[in-house]
Amino acid sequence: MDELSQKGRLWRQLCFDMGLVDIKLLGVQFARLVMSSKITDKIIHLGFVVVFRVEGLQVVAQRAITHRADIHQVVIAIILLIGMQCVNDLPALRG
Repeated sequence: MDELSQKGRLWRQLCFDMGLVDIKLLGVQFARLVMSSKITDKIIHLGFVVVFRVEGLQVVAQRAITHRADIHQVVIAIILLIGMQCVNDLPALRG
């Protein structure tokens, strides 16, 4: 899967997890990792606060979501979020 497809899939999943349906999204204001916990050697939980921009509004939602995935998928997700320039709290990613 190429990088563009991964970004699209991550974007759609974030929108779905945030409960944003039938809204014209313009982008992400920011995304910040607010919680992480290790479940096993390969499974961890990540909590993100994501703020979206929508047509006619600056911010539509700010909710924590939890992403449960293989550690490699989590690393890919973080890299893609940074690539989309929507992570503004890099120290939180190191914690």
